Amino acid sequence: MHMDVETDRLESLSTYPLEASSGFDRIAELAAQACDAPTAFVSVVTSDRLTFLAASGSDPVDVPRAGTFSTWVVDNSAPLVVADTSQDPRFPDRRHGAGAAARAYAGVPLIGRDGLALGVLCVVDRVAREFTAAQVQALETLGESVINALELGRLLGSGSSTSQGRRLRRALDLGELATWFQPMVELATGRPIGIEALIRWEHPQRGVVPPAEFLPDVASSGLTLAVGRHVLHESLRALADLRVAPLVVVGVNVSPLQLAQPGLADSVLADLDAHQIDPSALSLEITERGVTGNAPVAVRELQRLRDAGVQVTLDDYGTGRAGLRHLLELPLSAVKLDGSLVGRISDARVLAVLRATVAMATDLGLAVIAEGVETEEQRALLQEIGCPVGQGHLFSPAVPESALAELLCGMRPATATHHGLHVADDLVSQAVDVLEPALRGTAPVVLLASVEHRVAVERELAARGMAAALRPGYTVASSLVDVPEGAVVWTDLAAARWAAGDVSGAIALEDELAQLPATVHCAHAAWALSAHGTAQQVRRLHDQHVSGPQVARPAVGLGVVPPDARALIEGMSQTGASHHSIAAALNAGGHPTPYGVRWHWKQVTRLLAA
Repeated sequence: MHMDVETDRLESLSTYPLEASSGFDRIAELAAQACDAPTAFVSVVTSDRLTFLAASGSDPVDVPRAGTFSTWVVDNSAPLVVADTSQDPRFPDRRHGAGAAARAYAGVPLIGRDGLALGVLCVVDRVAREFTAAQVQALETLGESVINALELGRLLGSGSSTSQGRRLRRALDLGELATWFQPMVELATGRPIGIEALIRWEHPQRGVVPPAEFLPDVASSGLTLAVGRHVLHESLRALADLRVAPLVVVGVNVSPLQLAQPGLADSVLADLDAHQIDPSALSLEITERGVTGNAPVAVRELQRLRDAGVQVTLDDYGTGRAGLRHLLELPLSAVKLDGSLVGRISDARVLAVLRATVAMATDLGLAVIAEGVETEEQRALLQEIGCPVGQGHLFSPAVPESALAELLCGMRPATATHHGLHVADDLVSQAVDVLEPALRGTAPVVLLASVEHRVAVERELAARGMAAALRPGYTVASSLVDVPEGAVVWTDLAAARWAAGDVSGAIALEDELAQLPATVHCAHAAWALSAHGTAQQVRRLHDQHVSGPQVARPAVGLGVVPPDARALIEGMSQTGASHHSIAAALNAGGHPTPYGVRWHWKQVTRLLAA
């Protein structure tokens, strides 16, 4: 098993109550009966041991995990049937881990809510024999009962984890750990050039909980890696959904534990590819503590990411003791001046230190960003010493994703364009002509547009007395998967790609739009677009979008989903997996939706509700 997968598996295992129970004993008895075997076991595989939770027909003792049949089942996350262990070269020691001779073995993995194998339900026999497919299926069915009991224990808060840790795990599963964003801006113009992702706990009773109050419990509860992956995924998804050309960077904090994991680079690059985001649009923010003690692994993984185009920022610079060495040894692209120093910049000595720091970083070819900018005086002094970029409450606090697009649009200079399309062009009036009558009807109405056009369209609708945002069923969508069935949609996304000369991208997007179960009005920027494509491509655009809206498609049911994807959806749903987890598993398995696009948890929700 790959090291980073094993680390994730052990982290997931730590969130479950792992005590023996009479219920597990009963499941072991049923497994032995179903397979006509003398002994059966329920076990989990820890970092170094095979630990038994229940048994039938034997009194097992925990043993080292190496070389056991059950470890193979967990490492491969697949059933294992061995008719004659003496003839199987994979297991020279012929150990099933229960202390008794085993000539025949059948075991199935216990797959938890995170999609990782926690342990095994197995049966063994002292004589060589075959196990039928029906018997293996019975083991899988009984194994689901074991998992359901473990999931219930985690939900109810039994086990060795702290109460806060268990609550945090539930918060992660329920989507309460949300990613908020704070803009990074040009100090001279106030133009946003990026965003930093910051985690918040949107607690149903306590409201928004700041990270200082729960991050220590995240670390002590073994959730650091899971939360880190969650923030990275949500940050890249949000960046992809914004579709704002001048916004080029999202900064994501990386914990010391993440930096210590071999395979970090592979994981990050895979996530970028899955969201179709250029690596240069991501900046990983690391701290001095994050690389201290993990230098060989951290430098290797960071160098791979830098070679691929990902930016690396040294955060909180100026508070550590080895900052200069890290500037020279780490594959950095930027440094962030710590907010505690920026807050004291009016002190002449601090100003001198920051001036020298900015000059040194600039000479090394590193970008410089100032954190914690709170006043106009701080902004002016930072500009004076040559610091070009800052973030802080002077510009904006962190905001939830739902408020991000409007915030960034409001911070833009009035002359901003989107991929060359001015807000004043005919797309705005075209959108209003489509949306105004649709808003007077009953069908869902969706505006799927660039930020500039969205704001301009809603302003024009308001001027005509249409309170669009208050109308039930009206949605400002950020991606195609947010479009409900039977909706009336206006979008400029393909037009932006045509205007930018991205012919293949525009046509690919048109194909996706054509698969939506909605009536889609796709904008175009007159016929200036003809210079960007062949005559056939322009004719195709004309036929699809000028001759009339696309034809609405019927709703997709589970019956038209490919069998392998349908089996995955049904199986994970029955075990209580969240729709987020099901969507992630579908994407990881390479299963496209019936419309040929990536799965989103909302698609899973709609599909299972149909």
